[in-house]
Amino acid sequence: MMFSVVINSGSILLLSTTLSPAVRQDVLDTVLLAQLAADEDFSAGSTHAQWTGVLTDTLDACGWKIYDQGRTSGMFPVAGVSFFSVYEALHAAFQSRLPAEQVVLIASALDRVAQLPEQSVPGAVLRGQSIRAIETQSAGMEGNNNVNSNHRVRMLAGIVEPDGYLTLASVCFETDQPIDSQFLRQDLATSRLVGELSTAFFYARFSVDQYEPYREDTVLWLGHQRQALSIEIDGRDLQNIR
Repeated sequence: MMFSVVINSGSILLLSTTLSPAVRQDVLDTVLLAQLAADEDFSAGSTHAQWTGVLTDTLDACGWKIYDQGRTSGMFPVAGVSFFSVYEALHAAFQSRLPAEQVVLIASALDRVAQLPEQSVPGAVLRGQSIRAIETQSAGMEGNNNVNSNHRVRMLAGIVEPDGYLTLASVCFETDQPIDSQFLRQDLATSRLVGELSTAFFYARFSVDQYEPYREDTVLWLGHQRQALSIEIDGRDLQNIR
């Protein structure tokens, strides 16, 4: 079974190549809309559960039937681990929920994205949509307020099968550590996390018939973002990879 890899806002999606072009576009549009709607409602200062709530509600309103959702089993990173990466967190989330062959597919897609040239357009889109600078204030000496600059990282990865069945996992955390441009495999210190790292998942299935009444409005709302924020990784992006 063959899959294409698409950067879709802050997510990495594997889409079965047997999906019709029309259904493929519907899937990309609705997942993009759901992410942007969640970002609009909860751009900063919210919990990951609140953000994913808007995400799944939007998908539900756009023809997706949500079958199961919640936190992935177990905690990540595990006790005693001093460093972790976004790659490891997403891989662990899928490992707890998917068959081994699909975990291998996801790992392969993450590897491809992690190796994108720094100047590539898909890589820039993923970084721009996944990482947010967050400024907070804390009390300093003599009553002065100190401004703290942190980063919130939120990223999703998913696989869409030939029957329109979607499995999507997400990871979200805040850190006071600088984030590299090639951030997927960056070693991040658990000691520099602000709060806890959250991982979540859900399963859903797409219905073209249920989405039909909303397609025109969705396309209109997304406008140029359909092309700007949803980009397939092709040979040109991977030409420098060995």
